[in-house]
Amino acid sequence: GVPFWANVVITRVVDERGALVGSAKVTRDLTERRAAEEKIKRSEEKLQILVESVREYAIYMLDPEGTVVSWNVGAQRIKGYTATEIIGRHFSAFFTPEDVAANRPKWELETATRLESMSDEGWRVRKDGRRFWANVVVTALRDKTGQLLGFSKVTRDMSERREADERLRASEQRLRDMIDAVKDYAIFMLDPAGHVATWNGGAERLKGYRAGEIIGAHFSKFYPPEDIAAGKPAWELETADRVGRYEEEGWRIRKDGSRFWANVILTAVRSPDGSLIGYTKVTRDMTARRASDEAIRLSKEDLAATVRQRTAALVESNRDLEQFAYIASHDLQEPIRRVLVYGDRLATSSSLSGVESEWMRKLTLSAIRLKGIVQDLLNFSRLSHARHVYEDVDLTSAVREATADLEVKIGELKAKIHCGPLPTIRANRSQMIHLFQNLISNSLKFSRPAVPPEITIRSEAAPAQHVRIVVADNGAGFEQIYAERIFKPFQRLHSRDVYDGSGIGLSIVQRIVQNHGGTVTAFGEPSRGARFVIELPVKPVPVFEPLV
Repeated sequence: GVPFWANVVITRVVDERGALVGSAKVTRDLTERRAAEEKIKRSEEKLQILVESVREYAIYMLDPEGTVVSWNVGAQRIKGYTATEIIGRHFSAFFTPEDVAANRPKWELETATRLESMSDEGWRVRKDGRRFWANVVVTALRDKTGQLLGFSKVTRDMSERREADERLRASEQRLRDMIDAVKDYAIFMLDPAGHVATWNGGAERLKGYRAGEIIGAHFSKFYPPEDIAAGKPAWELETADRVGRYEEEGWRIRKDGSRFWANVILTAVRSPDGSLIGYTKVTRDMTARRASDEAIRLSKEDLAATVRQRTAALVESNRDLEQFAYIASHDLQEPIRRVLVYGDRLATSSSLSGVESEWMRKLTLSAIRLKGIVQDLLNFSRLSHARHVYEDVDLTSAVREATADLEVKIGELKAKIHCGPLPTIRANRSQMIHLFQNLISNSLKFSRPAVPPEITIRSEAAPAQHVRIVVADNGAGFEQIYAERIFKPFQRLHSRDVYDGSGIGLSIVQRIVQNHGGTVTAFGEPSRGARFVIELPVKPVPVFEPLV
């Protein structure tokens, strides 16, 4: 019951007398051949659809005389003719008048007939008369016997590519002109083996060779004999080839044999597929700069020696001053104590008049203030003279001890002190207590009238292996421009009549922080308070050697 495609031949069969005897029937199964023919037909239809749908290429057929016999969508888009407008016309309609006059259309067909195929690039003309740059392939079509049936022609509009090529050529020419115009740099190309392939004006000026003298020569001519003997030129090429670039400074040789100090950049140049094309080499004469650098180096060495000498003298002088301050402040304590003792005795004496008692009171107050200044000066000096013993210090406990010594003042001002949990670090315990005492005392001293002091001490996030402590208050504050000045000894932002004190407290804070290899920074705003940010290493890193 399966149908098949058959080829049938029926032949009439007669006897000797010519009478019809019957019929002979010969049947052949052509199912496979028909399937193959159908497949070819469908393939041809698909090919036709494919050709018709191509828009980037004009694909059409010519008869042996050059008349257009087919036309696809791409041909209409590129050339502007519809199929009905162009089929039946000679393809010379697409050529420029000068090409038609030169009989170029006929030459193309003859060449394709002789060689089976020919390709060409040149100007072609659209229906509206505009020219475009075309890439053309003409192929001769023949039957099985070799008889010429016509030609297939494929045309592609290459106008944009040609414009890009023209721009590239113009750019390359400008680059060549620019490189040749550079006089301060030798810019040239080497082939993969190191032979000079190009030469600019700067190379001629710098090295002394004209292009005709050096192109084709090996670039090792520019190296001193010792570098050539060491194989340096070949090593430089190998390095640039391996890593892409080589740069150095060293001696090079001019044509006349003189040496100059050169900065050299050697760059490998590769094709898109990665194969080595050659090298670009840029050389600059740095002889004058090297001489200048050498002079500067010698000058810096002399300056450094002078600075070291002066620094040593200043250190010694500073050491003497600190020693003097320590001795002076220490020796002043006893006379001041005596002034206070005898002043107290005189103040209780009944023999003084009212005016004399007032004078004695003022004398005693001045002596007390002098005692405080001397004590602060002694404390400041001791920070440089004392040996620093470090131990694990709980900073929260240090704050508690500092506030205990200031209980009376805190109570008088009805101050509030908020202290969050603080970390434990390796430090000098007495100095840490002294640090917090001075900061809290500073905040109490510079509180605003009728505003109870409120002081907050907290820990904040800090860089690795460091702690950051912030001490903030709601006091008088200060202009930020004075943030560094307030740490200098005896520097005051207010008169002594407004705020009493020696002007050393914050200097002591800074010295303690520096003793531990840390930093302290102040931030202020008038009538809004002050904030001190202290950063200390978890393990101390003293920045100077304490005096013995």
